[in-house]
This record gives sequence, C-alpha cells and structure tokens, in this order.
Amino acid sequence: MDLKDTLAINIRALMAASGMTENAFTAHYKLPKSNFRKMRLSEADPRVGTVEEVAQSLKLRACDLLDPD
Repeated sequence: MDLKDTLAINIRALMAASGMTENAFTAHYKLPKSNFRKMRLSEADPRVGTVEEVAQSLKLRACDLLDPD
C-alpha cells in the first residue's frame, strides 16, 4: 500500500467517525471539495503542503494522516 492509499483510508476513517457527509465534512473543516474528494478516493498524489493544510484543518499532524496504523 502506498502513501496515497494510506491517506485515503485515514480520511475515510475520520469522516466515518465524524458521522458527516463529504459536503458537511469539507464545509465544517473548510477544505476544498475537489482536492479532498480526490484524496479520499486515492485519485490524487497531493503535495506535502496540501497534506499539511488538510491536517491543520483537522487539528492533526500530517504524519497522522500518513500513518498506516
């Protein structure tokens, strides 16, 4: 499994834990919908800065989003 798959799994887990839809989740955390959707579906190879921005919005560290455990 590569990092983009790990990122996608972790994003989906966070969304599931929140109980929010993708639209509600991105609105609540002020995340760009198109980039977020691509990351959630493992269709994007985001830059480190993008992962850091998402992590900061979620009050996490970038390494938390990339941790396979």
